[in-house]
Amino acid sequence: EFQKELSFYYENVRRACVESREHFDRGGNKEIVRLTFFWEEFYERMWEMHRRIGGDIPGTFAELQRGGHIEIITCPATHGY
Repeated sequence: EFQKELSFYYENVRRACVESREHFDRGGNKEIVRLTFFWEEFYERMWEMHRRIGGDIPGTFAELQRGGHIEIITCPATHGY
């Protein structure tokens, strides 16, 4: 279920970038148009990374920890320091 929702989210974000770009391009707002390209590319890279790891976000973090690249800690607070 999470994978379907995430896919739906990514598709909506990318569609919003395209639609926003068309809207702001008609209005001549070139700075915002450039931002829509930035965010569309960002989300495309994130989706590609998601596909590369097979959608296994927790497993990927576990692998990074086993390799000594990160240290996963837990905390009962709403944020860690």
